[in-house]
Amino acid sequence: MSEKGTLRISYKQSGKAEELELQAPLDADEATVLLHVLSRCNRSQRLLNDVEWGATGVNKLRPQLEALGISDVTWEYV
Repeated sequence: MSEKGTLRISYKQSGKAEELELQAPLDADEATVLLHVLSRCNRSQRLLNDVEWGATGVNKLRPQLEALGISDVTWEYV
């Protein structure tokens, strides 16, 4: 079982700064972070038909984020 920590994810959506904090394994990778951002956007905008939830890998997730106006994704453990 992986140890968890508080992960802070920052990004811009249509130029507006957004941030979320959540508990995540300390070894979370970029794909995991991008999925969390997509999930949050889905909850707030009801994007179920616009997001390919089966997509894996950064190369497939980044275009989905860009299509939603999301950029400058960064993360850190706090």
